[in-house]
Amino acid sequence: MLERKISLENAVSLVKDGDTLVFGGWGVYRKPMAIVRAIARSSLKELTVITMGGLDADLLIAAGKVRKVIYGFIGYQQVPGIPPNCRRVRQDGSVEMMELSEGMLVVGLQAAASRLPFIPTRSGLGTDILTMNPGIKMLECPYTGAKLVAMPALQADVAFIHVNAASTTGYGQIIGEPWLDRIMARAAKKTVISTEKLMPMGELQKDYFSMQLLRVWLDSVVEIPYGAHPTGCYPQYGIDEEKIREYGQASASPDTLKAYMDKYVLSVTNNRKYVELMGGPSRLSCIKY
Repeated sequence: MLERKISLENAVSLVKDGDTLVFGGWGVYRKPMAIVRAIARSSLKELTVITMGGLDADLLIAAGKVRKVIYGFIGYQQVPGIPPNCRRVRQDGSVEMMELSEGMLVVGLQAAASRLPFIPTRSGLGTDILTMNPGIKMLECPYTGAKLVAMPALQADVAFIHVNAASTTGYGQIIGEPWLDRIMARAAKKTVISTEKLMPMGELQKDYFSMQLLRVWLDSVVEIPYGAHPTGCYPQYGIDEEKIREYGQASASPDTLKAYMDKYVLSVTNNRKYVELMGGPSRLSCIKY
């Protein structure tokens, strides 16, 4: 089978100015943060980000890369607080924010994955979501006459998803809840997975039911140990609440945010250096899930 392993730099090179990106994971679980940081270091601009959670979008907003965010919720869930830069631009209007119900986001991604222009849903009915998004149309069910939301497809140019393990041929293992990753992988024109480790197919097949991502959906694989940090990647490591809080505190002012970005993102040329700055594998592997 064709090998699909590429470098982190080559993964970022798949993105063009103005592209729509969808990031896998949920809240502060299994986000492809090493790829997010690499995009933040790049010259890319005017990106649209589709997300469930927001730390990925938040960091790219801090780096000045984002034109629009499409989201079902913005929050850390297990860690107190809200991604601060998402909150700031939502309040000052400097980045377009398309707020959807979680159900509408799921249906929009399903439409893209199914190569449909829209899918009808009841999610969003009777809410201000439709007032805030006048471009989303209503329709009448041809069978019952019921009013439904015609949720448009949310197709991405590139999907980035982080997994526990993968083969060089493109199969991805997710231990635990896959969230929306299986849909997101099919909702993009190109899909890249970052993985904690590469494994032979024979090893992956020993836990057949965890092979959630199929190679027919994927284009490339990047091996990045601790690539989800500071979000968690069960069971390898947990959520680094200390570092997420440090990022939140740094975002309180432009000066402290700039210092944070310079230290942990913009001047970090590779993920190994980043891991060292975060305390090294000995610290990260001991963070309880």
